[in-house]
Amino acid sequence: MKSIVLAAIFSIVAAPVAAFDEAFKLVENAGVWDVDSGPIVYVMDPAGSDDLGDGTELQAIRNAFRAWSCVPGVKIPVKEGAGDGPREINLDDSKNTLFWDETGDNCGMSGGTLGITVAPVSGGIRRAADICFNGKDHAWGVGRDTDVQSIALHEIGHLLGLDHPCDDDADPESCLPVSEAVMFPSWSNLPDREPRSSDIAGAVALYPLGDDLSACTAPFAQGERCGCSDECVDGLLCIADPTGDLRCSTPCSSQNRDCGGNAVCVLDNDDATGLCIRIAEGDYPVGAICTRNNQCENDICGAIIALGSSVCLFQCDANSDCDGGTCFDGFCLAASAEQVCAVEDEGCACAVGTAVPPSSMALALGLLAVLRRRRRA
Repeated sequence: MKSIVLAAIFSIVAAPVAAFDEAFKLVENAGVWDVDSGPIVYVMDPAGSDDLGDGTELQAIRNAFRAWSCVPGVKIPVKEGAGDGPREINLDDSKNTLFWDETGDNCGMSGGTLGITVAPVSGGIRRAADICFNGKDHAWGVGRDTDVQSIALHEIGHLLGLDHPCDDDADPESCLPVSEAVMFPSWSNLPDREPRSSDIAGAVALYPLGDDLSACTAPFAQGERCGCSDECVDGLLCIADPTGDLRCSTPCSSQNRDCGGNAVCVLDNDDATGLCIRIAEGDYPVGAICTRNNQCENDICGAIIALGSSVCLFQCDANSDCDGGTCFDGFCLAASAEQVCAVEDEGCACAVGTAVPPSSMALALGLLAVLRRRRRA
């Protein structure tokens, strides 16, 4: 048995220069789960984190599992098992459990370590794995503090068989950049909500499904890929993200900007309402709610008095200046959502698309020159 454990530190480091020359890295001789025979079943200690204890941390873990199962082209069915998971690492109890070690006595983590995944490394079919979060040395939260979903997403990658994409874990410059991998060995303090390009390539290699399908099913939550609005949970719309992928999104306004991690409210009319769009820092499109210039692709964040909001600005004289958007009070807002009917045999009625060209909202994840990182195993 081999544990995947790495001592962690708090540090400020320059964004790494990629030296690892592979697309991803697998845990050596780790084996894979037999997903053809059934889903990966996990359980959780219902006590969760002492910092929360209201169940939001458990839902964040569920969201992290679902994010892996929703990767296009992979077959990673997951299921939450019945009963409570124990607050201990035990690979012989037939329970793949996730829990918080609040005393430091159960998992042997160093103070800087956020979490570890322990699993047999023997090749063939994997049948056991436990994930332990460090509750003794870190304050946990959902969308704040040490973000549960971000760390769970990384540790579940280990559970599936992915390793840190590095030549040397101790040297960040030997790793693929964090913009390409949630499996990067330290956390940037920014919310991670889904696997990135390197992680996706690794998941497809381990659990191929073929085509552009995935093992997750509707209804889809905010930020998840969709085919039409009928597939989204109530209150969400299926709209294009900056890469052109359709995702479930929520309406928003300048008074309701909580779009979740990696998303921003983009206003599309003079009522100061719009839709949440997944976007990278520094690439907010025109009409996006902003607080400083460097968030915007045009590097101009300013107030439109008539809206009562500060948004990314682009001057205009007419709608034709706005790439399909609207010219309001001399500045462009985004294109309004419009109904786009999907093909009937795909099981959807009408999707909601956006006329904003993906090129005007290009996704650039290499966003920060300096990140404050915390190590994760």
